[in-house]
Amino acid sequence: MPRLLLLLTLVSMFLAVSLTTRGETPDQTLINLSLDASIDALAASDFPRLVTLLHPAAQRLFRDQLSGEFDLLLRVHPLDQLTIVSGLPQHPKDLGLSDAEFFVAACENSRLRHPDLVDKRWFPLREHGSIFDSDSVVHLTLSYAGRVRTERTDYTFVRPLVISFRRESHGWYLWSAPLADRIAAFWKQDLLAQQ
Repeated sequence: MPRLLLLLTLVSMFLAVSLTTRGETPDQTLINLSLDASIDALAASDFPRLVTLLHPAAQRLFRDQLSGEFDLLLRVHPLDQLTIVSGLPQHPKDLGLSDAEFFVAACENSRLRHPDLVDKRWFPLREHGSIFDSDSVVHLTLSYAGRVRTERTDYTFVRPLVISFRRESHGWYLWSAPLADRIAAFWKQDLLAQQ
């Protein structure tokens, strides 16, 4: 009986220690909550909610990225064609919108032309790990699986994805510019289709 008691005590101590060491830090918990909220908003194409989860610098980056793309496309295409495909009445820098309002407008306009702006094949995302740059920046490594099936080809793949978060006084905010590349690609695709 004493051996059984000793054995049960040792097993319970081992389980308590292993469960404690595997637990998340408070920051990891908050980051995962921010990641989950961001993914939920993205999957639902809820751009007004998604923008509230973006760091102000990411909102600015999104606008700058599309503004640069707009400039490059203006070299080749007239403004009226660009306003049609973007849904924006003028250049992103000339709009009287905040960066947050611009994010929502650009995403909503793109979704009107391309309902697949948020590709459902991206979900579910699998988290592989996190790298802390500092106490205030973390990079999460994620992936999603896909499949290509044609008449002569059939294969599956895993595509990696890195999303960054930055800590501010009110919590962790997405520090990446989601959808900017995809929206820019749709602008180019639509302009080519007009030719």
